[in-house]
Amino acid sequence: MSAKWVMLALAFCGSANATTVFGIKLGARLDVPECHYSRIGGVVFFDGADRQSCYQIISVRNRTLVRPDDMVAISLASDGTFVAGDLHAQLVNGSVQRMWCHTAGVRYQESDMQSLVAKFGRPTHFNRVPLQNAMGASFQTDMAAWSLPNGVRAVYMAAVSRLDRGRFEISTIPGRAYLMAHEKSAAPNSGL
Repeated sequence: MSAKWVMLALAFCGSANATTVFGIKLGARLDVPECHYSRIGGVVFFDGADRQSCYQIISVRNRTLVRPDDMVAISLASDGTFVAGDLHAQLVNGSVQRMWCHTAGVRYQESDMQSLVAKFGRPTHFNRVPLQNAMGASFQTDMAAWSLPNGVRAVYMAAVSRLDRGRFEISTIPGRAYLMAHEKSAAPNSGL
């Protein structure tokens, strides 16, 4: 096993608690400092993680103080995770209730699944779905879901709309309720 994947296992599993992922605990206050930022002409520009993970608000512009129902992007200091880009977190009443990230896609699905199984155990649901790219090449892509204690759910899809981009999401009951409520309010009114 390469050093990168050992780091991945340590960063991902960090705790025997299934609700702590990448060092962030679901259902608890966000325990990550705000990223450094600068203001230029009233516009806020956030820096990414340097030596430690940090967050920046992404649900609003030009504000730095986090509010109880903000969405934040967490720049992880460790590159030993399967997160491709930032980890996103939805706060509900001041605590982290949902997190999601992109992954590097089908090429890394085997190691991603090994890490997820080490963290959560065997998935509650698992499918291997055939996909084909524009050139006609066929691929098998993994889709897995875990039903965890206290209503926590985790979902992994090795490919989402393209072969080099997957998705991982973990959420609580309040996190899913918040998402559903906001999706309904954002849906266009049919006028009926």
